[in-house]
Amino acid sequence: MKKLLTLGLMLFTLNIFSQMEKLEGTWKSEGTEYITSIFYKKGKFTFVNVGPEKIKEVVVNKGKNFVTTRLDNLANGYKVLIKYTLLTNDTFEAEFIGDWQGVLIYKKYNE
Repeated sequence: MKKLLTLGLMLFTLNIFSQMEKLEGTWKSEGTEYITSIFYKKGKFTFVNVGPEKIKEVVVNKGKNFVTTRLDNLANGYKVLIKYTLLTNDTFEAEFIGDWQGVLIYKKYNE
């Protein structure tokens, strides 16, 4: 029974990571001038936003189908938490809370 429980937990963990790996790539939303690149390696995410300036985000939480980050733009003092939720393989939702509140839909960027 213990082995079965361990196997079930391992499969659940692999499913979470394979689902979250789909966030990896370059993304664009019509609601922002920034292009967001998401890298996933060895269970860790790196978020980089490229636009008028390059801004990194820090991951503060991960779940089965979401990642939450903190973005601090030192150039203008803008601070937000962003919850990224995968909708399809080519689309995700970003919910912003902080100095700006709202939801943006991102699509895979292929230029």
